[in-house]
Amino acid sequence: MDNQLSATILSLLITIFAYRFSRWLGRKTNHPLFTPILPATIIAIWMLTTLEISYEEYEWAYKGITYLLGPATVALAVPLYHHWPTIRKYFLPSLIGIIVGSTVTLLAAITLAHLLGVEQELSLPLLLKSITTPVAVEVGKIIHLNPTLIAFYVTVTGMTGAVFGGWWMKWARITDPLARGLSFGTISHGIGTSEAVKEGELQGAVSAVSMGVAAVLTACLIPVIISFINS
Repeated sequence: MDNQLSATILSLLITIFAYRFSRWLGRKTNHPLFTPILPATIIAIWMLTTLEISYEEYEWAYKGITYLLGPATVALAVPLYHHWPTIRKYFLPSLIGIIVGSTVTLLAAITLAHLLGVEQELSLPLLLKSITTPVAVEVGKIIHLNPTLIAFYVTVTGMTGAVFGGWWMKWARITDPLARGLSFGTISHGIGTSEAVKEGELQGAVSAVSMGVAAVLTACLIPVIISFINS
């Protein structure tokens, strides 16, 4: 028990250090590759492996951090409340944007996988890549898809969106905070939302809303797409 407690405390310290160091590195370099989520993941994995802390030992620390995601998500309601007049004003175009974005990312994923000749066992979980992990895993269970692949695709998509999303939008000259928030939340779910929050309160609030709406919408569209594929 003492060994487990020591491993848990050490795992928490490693995770906090990796994140704080990555934040510092990101501010110093101002480069999209140094968005905290990517270097923090690499640093944490390297340190845990070096110190021979197993996944089972790290799991206790992981559960504690994950538990805090609930209050953190609820806390997004504060900026949502502050910016509700703006969100309500642009509700219809925002909803259209989420619908189009969710549909396009679904069709693009499955079409590209088909063109590359990827087997359905590997390609179908791609349909869930742009919705938040808890929803993606539960939907995957219902339609009998591999939960490990789902978690992998969701994580990679979120990290890609968080790391490169801001840079891509800057390159495309998308500067409107509402549009940027919609993009982060619709495509890269919670990980993208954490990046949107760093840009501003409005971006974070809009991203949180679009993440939830996109998850519900995608969960409704996926059975239709799979039925079409299997027909």
